[in-house]
Amino acid sequence: MNSQRWLIISFLVLSSLNSFAAESTNVPAEIKVPPPVPGIPIGWCIRARPEVFAQAKWAGFEYVELALQDVLPLDDAKFLELAAELQKLNLRALSGYNPVPRDMKLVGPEVDQAKLDAHLERLLTRAAALKLTYLVLNSAGNWRVPDGFEREKAFRQLAEFSRRFAEGAGRHNLTVLIEPMRGADSNMITDIAEALKLVQTVDHPNFAMMVDYSFLTIQKDDPKGLLAVGKHLKNVHIANPAANRTYPFSDTDSDYAAFFKVLKEIGYRGGISIHGGTQAFSNDAPRSITFLRGKAKQLTGD
Repeated sequence: MNSQRWLIISFLVLSSLNSFAAESTNVPAEIKVPPPVPGIPIGWCIRARPEVFAQAKWAGFEYVELALQDVLPLDDAKFLELAAELQKLNLRALSGYNPVPRDMKLVGPEVDQAKLDAHLERLLTRAAALKLTYLVLNSAGNWRVPDGFEREKAFRQLAEFSRRFAEGAGRHNLTVLIEPMRGADSNMITDIAEALKLVQTVDHPNFAMMVDYSFLTIQKDDPKGLLAVGKHLKNVHIANPAANRTYPFSDTDSDYAAFFKVLKEIGYRGGISIHGGTQAFSNDAPRSITFLRGKAKQLTGD
């Protein structure tokens, strides 16, 4: 790349970042963001990029959850730079999601055990270096049951992989969380009941569960199913399913009230992370944090 082209690209990148900074200098005056609620922090599921870390810190998110497809391919030097950026901002990374590349099958006749074991070793080493607490097992396409393959056998394969994953995670003080996904993503583990069955089958202290409110709603899965999950529920993602999984702002958006009623009944304590899209981050992030901290206060009874 010649020096002139490099200067042009550098100028465009800096201009973009400066534009965000100018837009984001202050939270909109009409939004009064309440303080954090102890035991129920509000986080953000993000692409693992330094400029996004800065946005998370500005908005007031208490932690982030990282897309691991951005983390795992990095060489060691770039990975250390990424970890250093989080540390510099004093920004906690609670979890990582998308832990298994799409080409690694977890069920069916093409499972490559040696390849999976090697991948888990790299994954767990990097997750520990980032001081994550959880790894979200949401690689739904990897556990899609192939046509003609016995479903129960596929479930046993997934349970065996999950057990090895949990055992390895335990050695690094990490916990694996299975997430029930959408029917569009897979044909297995698409509701609370089946995810709980997997947790019970694996039966390991470092294997638990999380849910995404928008996925439950899309699947028409009754949140009351979480009453059977209880203390196995360690993390929650949320977005507005009625508006293409955008940021949640109000109980008029969706039936969040019924969902949080169940969370209160099971005494939920843990993170609530926005996992959705927005075209107006500097306005929408403070509004959504404000709404979710209000919900968190209802959970604690304050």
